[in-house]
Amino acid sequence: MIIDPTLTMASERDTAALLALVQGPEGREWSASLKGWSAEGDGRGDLVPVCEWEGVACRSPGPGTEVDVSDGLPAIVGVQLAGRGLSGTIPTEFGLLTHLETLVLKDNVLRGGIPDEIAGLGNLQT
Repeated sequence: MIIDPTLTMASERDTAALLALVQGPEGREWSASLKGWSAEGDGRGDLVPVCEWEGVACRSPGPGTEVDVSDGLPAIVGVQLAGRGLSGTIPTEFGLLTHLETLVLKDNVLRGGIPDEIAGLGNLQT
């Protein structure tokens, strides 16, 4: 997958994971009311870098951090979307965010369990 350079400011893998979320079968529901959560932009045609998407926290690699990405770009370390009225299932694509430390999805209308892909993330704090 080729990532549009205007969407970077996060590692290509992390950007691809979040784009997979919004382009997936329930992506429209997940992205409808959240700033930046669209591969099409912010409604005015301006693409928002993923580290500026609502509820997304990034950390730059460097001395004193546990973030080690080969491309030198920030990694997504947090996704906080509590109380956003999100419905459907928890997307397995969150499992691609290997540096993810926090994932907060409480107070939504989600169904199903936590995907194995997410449960296996080594940095995720409970």
